[in-house]
Amino acid sequence: MVKRIGMRRLAAFAAAAALVLGLVGWGGAQSTAQGNTEPVNLNVWTYYNGDQLESFNKLVDTFNNTVGKEKNITVESYSQGSVNDLETQVMAAAQGKVGASAMPNIFMAYADTAYAMDQMGELADLAPYFTDEERAAYVDSYLTEGDFDDSGSIKIFPVAKSTELLFLNDTDWKLFAAATGARYSDLETVEGLVKTAEAYYNWTDAQTDTPNDGKALFGRDAIANYMLIGAKELGETIFDVKDQDYIALLPYEENGKEVTDDTVYIYRYHEAEDGTPALENIQSDEEYEAVEERFDELLDEAEFDDMD
Repeated sequence: MVKRIGMRRLAAFAAAAALVLGLVGWGGAQSTAQGNTEPVNLNVWTYYNGDQLESFNKLVDTFNNTVGKEKNITVESYSQGSVNDLETQVMAAAQGKVGASAMPNIFMAYADTAYAMDQMGELADLAPYFTDEERAAYVDSYLTEGDFDDSGSIKIFPVAKSTELLFLNDTDWKLFAAATGARYSDLETVEGLVKTAEAYYNWTDAQTDTPNDGKALFGRDAIANYMLIGAKELGETIFDVKDQDYIALLPYEENGKEVTDDTVYIYRYHEAEDGTPALENIQSDEEYEAVEERFDELLDEAEFDDMD
């Protein structure tokens, strides 16, 4: 991210954060871009560890020794552990819990955490610090994700985006493929992946005298990510109503074919602290009516987009 933005962009970002962070009790200096020579110290909380943390800290050091030195801005990086640890620490700081650290000037977070912080008035709007040309360098949806009130604000600056990728141990795969006839194309669908994983388990199981000791072909980094991406690929929808997430699921027959009677199952959706997704039944008729109304709106929007 910093490499793409450049050191001057990081300086502007730091200045923008410094201007607004009086909202969380930070009485720092004004932007050095306005000629103020008072030192500006910025704390950045991350969830980075290992090589990722080392690389990020090198970028911070480079900034501090170049643009930061020129502008009298010093950035200090602090890893809070995992993503969940970081979210817990940020929320505790914002809520002023006993024993919590002071709010950082900059922190990394998912959109839902950022939204909660914005509702508490803790986020800076970075929109005024970007020209139209600079905005054009980014995918529109990456910036509008942080426009919580549709005012054109930028409350989230995209430092990283990820997608689900499948990595394959090709050495092991070739042995398996030679013995079973498996093909790379078998992995193009979820159904094909499941069928191939079953064949791999049986193949590895048969290589020993111990029953049921086959090996797994496929593993996920997080069941929540797998579920969310899978839902999108299947055309399912996860949406929120009054700060509660819901998921709409289409039923499938045992042979994998989609049921065509327009049946849709809608459940409450949430994730446990370890990221495991969970579904719950809707609790009342009033809740159901609100959810149904929102789901109908989404269907209308989808139909309108198809017309375009």
